[in-house]
Amino acid sequence: MKRFFLAAIAALLFAVQLNAGNGENVTNEIKSTFVRHFGEDTKAAWTKKNDIYIASFKKGDTEMHAFFDEDNNYLGVGQYFNAKNTPVGIVRQIEQRFPGSIIYQAYEYNPSGGGIIYGFLINDGQISRKLKVDMNGELLIMQKSKK
Repeated sequence: MKRFFLAAIAALLFAVQLNAGNGENVTNEIKSTFVRHFGEDTKAAWTKKNDIYIASFKKGDTEMHAFFDEDNNYLGVGQYFNAKNTPVGIVRQIEQRFPGSIIYQAYEYNPSGGGIIYGFLINDGQISRKLKVDMNGELLIMQKSKK
């Protein structure tokens, strides 16, 4: 079951859109779980993708996304980050596997169970790819499209 949620989160990494509503479809239990993790003063805009609730909120100057399932469980938190701050080992892995590709979007997801999952959009001038690098360092192509 946990793998299903991690796969769902990975699919959502680049699908988070800020067409957020006011949260009227979000249960009070999910909102309470959010408050327990991020505090009462944190204002969030809510969306729902598949069976995952996403709270978009600011922490300092950073746009964050907290993920919850329909059973009120906190799944983790993610954020876009500057691709220049990508860990060196991951950059090397991408360069070796996709020579000439440039990372133009990077996302870091911290599952509630620990670890980090990265998502990247890369392009080599002809093909765009969505990549996921899991907690074990395994690089997976999630989507591929020609320009």
